[in-house]
Amino acid sequence: MEIGKRSLLAQKFGIDTTSNNIANVNTPGFSRRSAVMSETEANKSNGNYQGSGVQVNLLRSFRQELLDKEVCGNLSQQKGYEIDQLYLQQISSVFGEPSDSGLSELTTSFLNTFNTLAQNPENVALRQSLLENANALTQKFNSTARGLSQLRDDSRSHISQDINKANTLLKDIANLNSQISRSKAQTNSDIQTYVDQRSLKIEELSQIASVSTARNDDGSVNVFIDGANVVNSSYSSELRMNETVNSITGERTIQIFKYDPESASSTLLTPQSGEISSLLNMFNVTLDDKDSSSGFSVAKSLDNFANAIAQSVNSKVMGGYGLDDTAGPPAGRSFFDPSVGFVSAQDIKVSSDIANQPRKIPLSDQPNEPGNNKIALSIAGIMNDTTFLDSQKPIDYFANFLGQIGTSLNYANNGQSATTNIQLQLETQRQSVMGVNLDEEAIDLIKYQRAFEAASRIINTANELLSTIVNLGR
Repeated sequence: MEIGKRSLLAQKFGIDTTSNNIANVNTPGFSRRSAVMSETEANKSNGNYQGSGVQVNLLRSFRQELLDKEVCGNLSQQKGYEIDQLYLQQISSVFGEPSDSGLSELTTSFLNTFNTLAQNPENVALRQSLLENANALTQKFNSTARGLSQLRDDSRSHISQDINKANTLLKDIANLNSQISRSKAQTNSDIQTYVDQRSLKIEELSQIASVSTARNDDGSVNVFIDGANVVNSSYSSELRMNETVNSITGERTIQIFKYDPESASSTLLTPQSGEISSLLNMFNVTLDDKDSSSGFSVAKSLDNFANAIAQSVNSKVMGGYGLDDTAGPPAGRSFFDPSVGFVSAQDIKVSSDIANQPRKIPLSDQPNEPGNNKIALSIAGIMNDTTFLDSQKPIDYFANFLGQIGTSLNYANNGQSATTNIQLQLETQRQSVMGVNLDEEAIDLIKYQRAFEAASRIINTANELLSTIVNLGR
């Protein structure tokens, strides 16, 4: 009877385990489990050892920590590439190149108008056309700069959301650690449901920042970001975002810190992969118009281009004369505002000195010479000036600038594609180990069912034997 009872309990446990596997076949993060059974201690009778039945030793999980770590590491890189891909695609959309209304075409059209105007500098209609081209160019600079600024603000919001999500995940991991360690102390085994949930939380965290883990004897894990311990067993730290502004340059910079409430201390974090790593690079470098690093800043390069055009043209017209200037000295009219200091893409505009006043455009280098085209020719020559910016012509500089954006986007596309393929391979490999195979589970279910039925027969047989013996005694 005891042997039969033990068998019934063990086979029932096996049926429950298999049923749970089948029920969770589509549950994210679930790892297949199996009942590990062993023979109970034998009893000695008449000099022989007689088996006493079966018992369930433990519930085995097929989760492998090594595969989990590889999945987390690759997932972190994949999400970083996806952020780069997303923002670089939006940056390309902001520029809208190549296009008839793009900066490249508008710059060419603006400078070529001076060449045309040099042939007939007294033509007011051509002068008005020049102002229209200049307005189109400055408006495109303005809208492009605003688009990049909006993307930068979006990246800041994205960082804030990721920080909040990361802090929630850190608390959840610490709570699961606490539940796992308590179960370990009571039964000397982990509650696999909590282990699976914790692994899923760590994977979510790895999408935000590169993480590493270390397992403790009580079943809990310590979690590290950039080498800093952010979860220590059942205790979690807090991530904080801090934005600083350089008092001299006005450059805004975001940094991420690990904050320890108990000691009130902060540790600077520099994640090497994950969403936050890419977002920080976007905010602090790529979209920073006052970037002081050596990285490639789209916003700063655009400002440099706008400033070079404004300074080059202004320097030539300031000493010039308009159609109605009959005597010196020069009126000192500028073509673009602001006329003093650095001219950013967001601030550049046609100067109020000549706005809607084509006759006042200084194209002559002498007073009372409306047919003089010296300044017009000089400005037209900017198109072929190899010293315009970074030892390049205007269009060459802008083309190389756009090429850098394209190269960065191509790199992000290739990285995202490669890590996606690796992720699929890792997931396939992991699922082959810990995933639920319904065919295998169906076989196990039949096996446990038949064993349970056989154990029931043992009970029935023992009952009949006892009944017979009792009846014999009567």
